[in-house]
Amino acid sequence: MARKEARLLLHGFDIAEQTVQSVEEAVTELASNAQRHAPAPWQLRVYASYGWLWFALFDAGVASLEQLRRRVRAAMGPPDPLAIGGRGLFLVQSAFSLIVRPAVSEVGGSPGKEVMVGLPLPTEASPLPAA
Repeated sequence: MARKEARLLLHGFDIAEQTVQSVEEAVTELASNAQRHAPAPWQLRVYASYGWLWFALFDAGVASLEQLRRRVRAAMGPPDPLAIGGRGLFLVQSAFSLIVRPAVSEVGGSPGKEVMVGLPLPTEASPLPAA
């Protein structure tokens, strides 16, 4: 579902197909991590700010901001070559700007966090489809 929503949103911008696929993969990784490691509710949010699109995955996992930053820094280090998992955030961070911040659910107001990936928009990008 998150992949589909990301693709639909990017359809209105002049974004290369390879970049759209990379965003889909990043959003899938964020959604997968949220489902695996944090309680519901999970929400995909999109923010536009100063020439960037930010895809944010909210989950109800509660931790201090410093705990969140430590976990993300650890996950973004070089992965253990013998480990079965643990490469997702490292790969996402290699391709995109990555931010983790505390947040509040838009549904029910529960506390949690957002893990966000940023995509710089082309200067000539327009959110409006061609007529």
